[in-house]
Amino acid sequence: MTESFRTLSAVIAAHPNQEIVGRTRLQKTICLLQRLGLPTDYLYTIHFYGPYSEDLHSELRLLKNLDMVTEEETSLTGREGVQYTIKATELAQPKLVGKFQPQIDIMAKTETVVLELAATYDYFRHPNNDHASALERLRYKKGSKCKGGNEERALDLLAKLAIPSRP
Repeated sequence: MTESFRTLSAVIAAHPNQEIVGRTRLQKTICLLQRLGLPTDYLYTIHFYGPYSEDLHSELRLLKNLDMVTEEETSLTGREGVQYTIKATELAQPKLVGKFQPQIDIMAKTETVVLELAATYDYFRHPNNDHASALERLRYKKGSKCKGGNEERALDLLAKLAIPSRP
């Protein structure tokens, strides 16, 4: 098995322009890819923005120290907070995750909030909760983020990725 930090850098490199905008997007992408068989074993807990892995965050720091990725912080215009752009360097090898390229392409085109909802729903659904229970927990946790068709788009994303979401 490939070392997980190499797999993580490969997923970043497999994105358009070899970059991911947002740590939340990175966390949710890896979480869902791991459900599809990505050879990593990051442990996730539920956090403010849904499933979060401290292990993944630590490996991101390792990737920066190994010069396999760079990370740029920018202030959000008109809002409090910052946004991170994580870019793979030439040391990352996207071919390591080639079999996941179709799913990476789908997620790369998906709004971050929809990706967040999909990963959170899947976290609540897996392993023993039924669809109705997972939806109830998702709506309680995410509130207004579920409105405006986002919840339906999240469930559709899971279907496109072939991750069971509906009864």
